[in-house]
Amino acid sequence: MSAPPLNSAGGYNLEFHAPSDDAWYSVRAIFNGKKKELTVKFENFGDGEDLVFKPDRFVTACDLEEFEARFRPVSHQLQDWECREAKKGMLVCVSHSADGLDNRFYDATIEEVIHKDHSVVNGEEVCSCAFVVVWKHGPAKHLLHRKKIESICIVQSVSELDPAVASFLEVARQEIEGGACFKAPPFSTHEFSPGERKGSQRSASGMWFMQGDDEFKVGTQEGLDVGELPLLETSDDDDPHMGGRYALLVDNLEKGISPSEIVQFIHRETSVLVEAHISSSFFYETCTKAAIVVDSKRNFHEVCNLLDSPDHLVISQTGRPLVITEKSLPLSTYRITTQTNYTQIRKWLHGSKEQEKHVLRIATPALEEYRRAKQLKDLLTEFASHQKCLFQTLSKKENEIKQHFSSAM
Repeated sequence: MSAPPLNSAGGYNLEFHAPSDDAWYSVRAIFNGKKKELTVKFENFGDGEDLVFKPDRFVTACDLEEFEARFRPVSHQLQDWECREAKKGMLVCVSHSADGLDNRFYDATIEEVIHKDHSVVNGEEVCSCAFVVVWKHGPAKHLLHRKKIESICIVQSVSELDPAVASFLEVARQEIEGGACFKAPPFSTHEFSPGERKGSQRSASGMWFMQGDDEFKVGTQEGLDVGELPLLETSDDDDPHMGGRYALLVDNLEKGISPSEIVQFIHRETSVLVEAHISSSFFYETCTKAAIVVDSKRNFHEVCNLLDSPDHLVISQTGRPLVITEKSLPLSTYRITTQTNYTQIRKWLHGSKEQEKHVLRIATPALEEYRRAKQLKDLLTEFASHQKCLFQTLSKKENEIKQHFSSAM
């Protein structure tokens, strides 16, 4: 007799960070050990809107860590008499409406609390204070907004992982360590499509769910790491005419860009299938880097002509210019040894056109944004040259120190 499904304790006691709209939602998790799957149920939504996760949706341990970070305890609604507990720098979850109608919750930090005298209405204390917050993510990221207390929820620390989520993660880790010949992307569009209905409801956690006629996606290809889609063992010499696999390094990408968005852009402009491997960056860095891998010399030149053309610049939605820092290098230079199933990427691209986000675009010299981006690119190129000189100086000094101590022995 199999064990019953493991439920989150206390009903809708979790918040889930949705990858599509970047908002937090009240949920509960159910782990079915027999099926090895985790069901995420959204408060105030029907069973048809549930999300179901299986271990084979996760390729690496990093995928699991990212997924685990999407769950946390329900945030505490700040009450009128608790306003003085809110301090500058405190992490809060705050309601925000981009269109004045649809309220969703995003993380922010308190920049300032403007205290005002409280009033009493029907025998209850009413807070009139204002809370100035700076958004950490969402459509207003990095912007300041003034909010009232009814919009503020205090984020709770994760003292213990939810048992249902923990059980699923353990099973998924075991399967990753065991290995597999092919695994599906961790976030798949057909599994992330809860619909909205008219009206709005607020859960006990203070989370709002706006409901309308249109459908929204709780999960999209944003979670798909095409750069880590495995993994067919083939040879670099499979194509005797074009020869091997090639890679180039791209710098000055927006933080938060996904490998799938890079793959979509390059395929849209050139019809070339590529892999994209995004590197981690320090918190003080304003951008990130990526290695782009292609399967032939011809395709390599096509991608280079797109990304490093004298006739245009590739820029982000904010106008940040993409910069090639290294190219025409063999794949081994980047220490990327995996091979991607390009047939699977082609199928995924065909099925993801409706969800494609144009986070990268081409700017031509006739546009004002091109002239601005050109100055930014020149600045970054100058900085990179200076940085290269510093590394050369560092290497020289290191060798001098090593030689000094070697001669003294």
